[in-house]
Amino acid sequence: MLKLLVLAPLVLAAVHGQSGPAAPAAAAQSAAAEPEIVLFKETTDAKGDPVTLQLEVFKPEGWAATDRRASVVFFFGGGWMGGTPAQFHPQSRALAARGMVAICAEYRVERRHGTPPQDCVRDAKSAMRFVRANAGVLGVDPERIAAGGGSAGGHLAAATALVEGFDEEGEDVSISCVPALLMLFNPVIDTFAADGYGAKRLGDDARAMSPVHQVRAGQPPAILFHGTKDGTVPIAAARRFRRAALDVGAICELHETEGAGHGYFNPRNRADIASSENAVFHEHVDRMEVFLAEHGFLPPPPLRRTYLEPLAKELRRKWPRNRTVNVVVHGHSVPAGYARTPLVKTADSYPMLLHRGLDERYPFAPTNVIVTAIGGENSESGAARFEKEVLCHRPDVVTIDYSLNDRRIGLARAEKAWRSMIEACLERDVPVILLTPTSDTRAKLDDPEDPLRQHARQVRDLAAEYGIGLVDSLAAFDAHVAGGGALDELMSQVNHPSRLGHELVARAMLEWFPR
Repeated sequence: MLKLLVLAPLVLAAVHGQSGPAAPAAAAQSAAAEPEIVLFKETTDAKGDPVTLQLEVFKPEGWAATDRRASVVFFFGGGWMGGTPAQFHPQSRALAARGMVAICAEYRVERRHGTPPQDCVRDAKSAMRFVRANAGVLGVDPERIAAGGGSAGGHLAAATALVEGFDEEGEDVSISCVPALLMLFNPVIDTFAADGYGAKRLGDDARAMSPVHQVRAGQPPAILFHGTKDGTVPIAAARRFRRAALDVGAICELHETEGAGHGYFNPRNRADIASSENAVFHEHVDRMEVFLAEHGFLPPPPLRRTYLEPLAKELRRKWPRNRTVNVVVHGHSVPAGYARTPLVKTADSYPMLLHRGLDERYPFAPTNVIVTAIGGENSESGAARFEKEVLCHRPDVVTIDYSLNDRRIGLARAEKAWRSMIEACLERDVPVILLTPTSDTRAKLDDPEDPLRQHARQVRDLAAEYGIGLVDSLAAFDAHVAGGGALDELMSQVNHPSRLGHELVARAMLEWFPR
């Protein structure tokens, strides 16, 4: 017998599924590494034995039950036969860190419960209705609930939006199970066509349960991620779904990953999510964030996550579809690698450290980091040779770093020179990243009107005005000192950074290159 549970006000299930009082609605909650467990449905397995299903809820920092946050419900993959909600814990943690309530839903599967795919759809719809009905306790906006999932879980997410019927008997169907957005990872999107998935198991319901055959005007906007070499769920079905959605005026994005097979979107190294092994995972999370922001689920992502995305797409390509990418680093003695003048330590300079970071992040991309810096030069001299010595390299991105020496020519002359270089890049559709100065031990850094501070502000203002990239080197140095570090350890001489100082700049630069 079905029982769709309802959360009493201010009461949630505890982490291990034991009921208990939650914190008061107005109390803020911290984002936890482990989810809170909420029981949402009592039903039965194929033998009639009782089954209780749960949601695993990841809450953002500062959460309160009185919030109206955007949320997403993820459904795991496993061919409707197996799998666990833990599959989408990494994505859920990432979205909770960005301010959403992220939920991983359990549903009955054949191996554990002996139940067919039809019951999987019923459970998915129950989960969506439960979240919407209990929005006031879960701290979510009932109008901003997305559904997501991978493989068979992607089918369930799409089914909550598109498949009619297959509702649990006795459930209040006046509560909508339809999500506001769909985020689908190599989804089972066609269960009827010859190259579809699962038609034999679905029998007479194969067409009725096939999302691509239920596409209609007004359906939720969708983003799909799919590998071109998926041997389980061929990408042709995802392409058909996108075409059908566009034909009825719906919003549908399809992001194809060249050469990737089924399940490629899962993190390769779950023990260390930040690992470079998880580049595809991070890329997809960033794209999800952009999609969510476009539809009002999240604030716009920082410019650094999107500015170089077209270039990052090139950097991710494998041979023979890749190409050489040129990063041109323009400036004075710091990017030129001067340490204790006249000693030059090129290998310790931020352009070379950036090059190593790019090689690690994009292992299939041939990259050139071309340094056009000259020791002792200011921005006027740099602007005078910009056309012949910088743009001649056909750069894919240019960085500019002159403020340390621009103190000699003043703000007005420096601004004119920087504008000249910026506009030369933008006229050619070349992205540009500006750098504030690294530190100088002679500067009066506690004085906001010190020339170094003034030139740093001018660079920040130019980046904001033109909507281009900014690496705030001076702020990174300030943060190191504020955190208890010594300025001297960042410097090799009064105006040149040490290896550690260059590492701070290179890390900040690498943040502009999406994984």
